[in-house]
Amino acid sequence: MPCARIYEKLCKTMKIKVPDYYKDFTCKCGECRHSCCMGWRVTVSQDEYFRLLGMDCTPDVRHRIDCALLILKNPSPDRFAEIKHNYLGRCPLQRDDGLCTLQRDCGEEALPAVCRLYPRNIIYCTMGEGACANSCEKTVELLVAKKDSLNVEETDSPYAVIVDVPEEERDLQRKTFKLLCDRKLTLEERLVELGKALGIEPGDKESYSEEEIFKFLLDLVSDIEKYSPTFEEYSIIAEEEINILSTNIDMKYVKERYEKAKKTFAVHYPDYEVRFENIMNNHLFYERFPYSDKKESLLSKYATVCGIFILLKFITVAYTENKPTDEDFVDCVAGLFRCFEHSDCGRVINGRLARLGRLTYPFIAEAVSKL
Repeated sequence: MPCARIYEKLCKTMKIKVPDYYKDFTCKCGECRHSCCMGWRVTVSQDEYFRLLGMDCTPDVRHRIDCALLILKNPSPDRFAEIKHNYLGRCPLQRDDGLCTLQRDCGEEALPAVCRLYPRNIIYCTMGEGACANSCEKTVELLVAKKDSLNVEETDSPYAVIVDVPEEERDLQRKTFKLLCDRKLTLEERLVELGKALGIEPGDKESYSEEEIFKFLLDLVSDIEKYSPTFEEYSIIAEEEINILSTNIDMKYVKERYEKAKKTFAVHYPDYEVRFENIMNNHLFYERFPYSDKKESLLSKYATVCGIFILLKFITVAYTENKPTDEDFVDCVAGLFRCFEHSDCGRVINGRLARLGRLTYPFIAEAVSKL
């Protein structure tokens, strides 16, 4: 999870747009199965580091703080220190009951800003909006509980800093949100249409075999497994579930096993299309798609979105074949988005497509359609 100095600077409360589940979000604290206090490299700024070191607190809290913070090898004012996890992979400030010692003893305002605000991305409100990350299991639980499309509401934020963007990008964002809520089309058809709505050059119409599509998918899974331990935790189980954990697998067999798993998935989760719709729409809202502070083409941004969708669909379908509960579904989705939303996963997706010479609208659209 990133941390920036702007987290610490409150500004005048302003109105921002948020998805309608946002008002219902509350942290699960000690009840969270996969706490954000575990496993992640959480960084704090130089100002917050010295604020925490100088806090007036009990000896127990002081000892925990001293154990928790480690100055980075190449510190900067914004990324000065990180939480040093204990041998269990947990933040030293986390108690045995899952609650935070610092918050319980000193109050919420004593927390580093990144801990106060996660999973909300309400700081750099590019388009005057914010959302909660799909990497948080409570967020996914709220999205799973929704049976209708996401709607947008206004809320007050004391943290928001509006970043101006061209009206063209605002218009594309509005079109994207509207398109992905259009249930006259399947979600796959909506994502195919999204490429056209973004004005991406369609190129020559080509046809790709299902074997070629599945070969690309498994290669992409392998790429990201090497890149993200969090992703690997779920993808390896998914591959085991449908018996494809092998480097010399027949792609026809992969397709057959995946199709079988899809049928089981539809039985376990009959509302899966609504779930995936709200999860993807929330992701794009969280990411402020198609805005980016990086120099990326619309094709690259589109490839990242579609790559995330096919990975999400494939792994979740396979992972839950013998795990039919909502908790299993939520855990898998939140676990995957720890990679998707908090790393440069898009670079890996675009890199695999580029190496294959398949960073094109026809191939991406075909991959989405056939999975």
